[in-house]
Amino acid sequence: MQADFENYRKRVVRDQESVAARAAAAVVEGLLPVVDNFERAIEHGEGGEGVELVFKDLLATLEREGLEEIPALGAGFDPNVHEAVDSREQDGLEMPTVIEVFRRGYMFKGQLLRPVMVVVGRPAETQTDAAEG
Repeated sequence: MQADFENYRKRVVRDQESVAARAAAAVVEGLLPVVDNFERAIEHGEGGEGVELVFKDLLATLEREGLEEIPALGAGFDPNVHEAVDSREQDGLEMPTVIEVFRRGYMFKGQLLRPVMVVVGRPAETQTDAAEG
């Protein structure tokens, strides 16, 4: 009976931790549009230095809680973390590569929170490739 109670207690603790983690992820996910709007405002020169400082503080706080930006620009295309919204043929590429980022993507405590929205550069087709396809 003691072992059953201990197993029950451990399961309850795991369930509580899981609920807390999902709640934290939901809060952080809800803040991502705010992060996006800060970035847009700064890109357009709005708000000045004060807005930039608030934005940096917000990002630092989210990062301390477990938010990580997914590297994208120049990286090989990974459908697990990148959402392709367009693709373009581009010379000099040997594999599909992210050439433009439309919206940043994030991981939260090791789990995908939002994929990166990207444009993928694909290797230029050669005459041999075109003949084979």
